Amino acid sequence: LILPFLRNKRTQRLLAASAVFLFFLFCNAPLYNLTEKAFVGKYQVPFDTTRHYHYALIPGGFASVDTVLNCIEYHQASNRLIEAIRLLKLGCVDSLIISGDECILPDVAHHTKQILATTFSLDSTRLLFEPNAKTTIENFQLVNELFAQQLHSERLLVVNSAIVIPRSRLCAESVGLTCDFYAVDFYVPSHSPFHYWLPNTYVLHKWYCLFHEWIGLLVYSIKY
Repeated sequence: LILPFLRNKRTQRLLAASAVFLFFLFCNAPLYNLTEKAFVGKYQVPFDTTRHYHYALIPGGFASVDTVLNCIEYHQASNRLIEAIRLLKLGCVDSLIISGDECILPDVAHHTKQILATTFSLDSTRLLFEPNAKTTIENFQLVNELFAQQLHSERLLVVNSAIVIPRSRLCAESVGLTCDFYAVDFYVPSHSPFHYWLPNTYVLHKWYCLFHEWIGLLVYSIKY
């Protein structure tokens, strides 16, 4: 935007070249995949289905309720919920605690419980809601307060998106919860086809999410 207002041709060319370079850099999927893998690759492990937990925590940010269509609108991070339900159906988890999601706000919570129970053939009493959390640290603080008696001496399973796991671990430690973590929403292809190297503006959004986690992790490290 400022290029037309610059009189120095050399400065114009330098800024234009820098803009093109940054565009290709942050729209490059293989580079982003390498960065994400370096950050959270160690959490990409299959779940051990021989283990058993009484409770699994699913932090919110994955769904909302469409009361007109009478359905749940699943967002990008919905794999948190789907995988947690899979573990519930396998008998690896007894109950799910959903914390701080739009779909469990007081005015739609009963509706959500009915939809989930019907859609996935679940016992609705095994779905527990904590509707007030608005941040990751509040997910753990409020769940720890609300379910203190149930979680006493229990290991809590946390099902969360891979890039949020480092911050989630920090939050769990800060409130004194003993947790195991299962990372989902993590996909790095084993090889990069040619089209992966072409600029993709969606990768900019993924970089935004990753920078958000880095900044959040730094702030939480200082604050908690």
